Amino acid sequence: MGFANSANKNCQEAISCFKIVLDLQSTYLLPNDPNIIRTCNNIGTIYRQLDDYDAALETFTQVTEIERKSLPMNSFEYTKTLNNIEFIYCHKEKLTNALHNFEKALEIQLTFTNIQPEEIAVTYNNIASIYLRQNKYDLTFVNAKKILEHCPRVHKLLE
Repeated sequence: MGFANSANKNCQEAISCFKIVLDLQSTYLLPNDPNIIRTCNNIGTIYRQLDDYDAALETFTQVTEIERKSLPMNSFEYTKTLNNIEFIYCHKEKLTNALHNFEKALEIQLTFTNIQPEEIAVTYNNIASIYLRQNKYDLTFVNAKKILEHCPRVHKLLE
């Protein structure tokens, strides 16, 4: 029901549904169960859709606490949560915090052998956009070149 309400733009109702699910999960599942992580991420995403960045940040921060206890710090799921937090920081104009998390996510992504190069390119793009907003053009350019290194198909289209 949470997804249905979210799709129909009934975001408050979706949050209520997901919170009911979270209460049930918290009662019957272990505190670090992946289902709890997914439900919290869903709640945070809806808060972000509502532009309630403080509530979204609080929710995503709770997710990282659960993930720190249950997942290796180089897990792909952890990088997804970091990306969610980074976007909140960008919206709140906390660019230094966003940049720190983007770089942390990139460091983790670069350790994966099975990650799609496009995903790494997206992270480099996000880092470049932060530097651009900070008027650090040399660092923007360095990261933009990294995008091309990780997505040569895109580079060929630019020729």
